[in-house]
Amino acid sequence: MDAELQARKSLEHDLRQALIKGELEVHYQPLVTIESKELTGVEALLRWRHPQRGNVTPSEFIPLAEETGLIIPIGGWVLRTACEQAKKWPKLRVAVNLSPVQFKHASLSIWSNRCWTRRGLNPIGSS
Repeated sequence: MDAELQARKSLEHDLRQALIKGELEVHYQPLVTIESKELTGVEALLRWRHPQRGNVTPSEFIPLAEETGLIIPIGGWVLRTACEQAKKWPKLRVAVNLSPVQFKHASLSIWSNRCWTRRGLNPIGSS
């Protein structure tokens, strides 16, 4: 096995463990209006703090998560975490980025709607 493939397999294993061990984090980037400089919302950003590797950049692990299908459980965790936080910030919009892989997943609308409704939230555009 060549070194590049071995490194990829190691990163994949570590990413699977990160989801199980709670090494993934959601950080919230403020969204501010230009005119009034008012905080109107936040964007949920996935981060990974690995115990040995340190902070692993999204450009390193998101493509791997998409290729291996790990983006589905990771994305579900991010959405649930962001929905929980949105309940604590009722006046702010919380934006969650989705991977193209997630959009292709058959149950995206089911689990996203379940996530919102279980927490008493309305997605933008709903009444």
